[in-house]
Amino acid sequence: PCVRRFHDPPNWGRSCLVSYDVLEHIPENELSIIAEWIDILSTKCVVLGISTEPAGGKRRMLDNGENSHCTVRTPEWWVEWAMRIYPNYNVVRAADENRNRQYVTLHITK
Repeated sequence: PCVRRFHDPPNWGRSCLVSYDVLEHIPENELSIIAEWIDILSTKCVVLGISTEPAGGKRRMLDNGENSHCTVRTPEWWVEWAMRIYPNYNVVRAADENRNRQYVTLHITK
């Protein structure tokens, strides 16, 4: 969306949209915009993988000094967010993620 030629969503969708390591980079006040895009672009299901801790390593800091993971929330917060954003869909937290507090995977079906 930040690149002008990609600003408007395409007029087609895909059965499943998969997104890993993206949402934690979106400011919390802009998540609803991305959620709308996700809804437009997926016709049946969505898989979201989201880090729940600050970024580490070389690429952790942005030029302005902030951590590149600007929305750091618990797995439970992300589940509640998805259920609130997609109230008519089935939102399930992947069972194998319960042992990993640094990451959450959500499966959303329409």
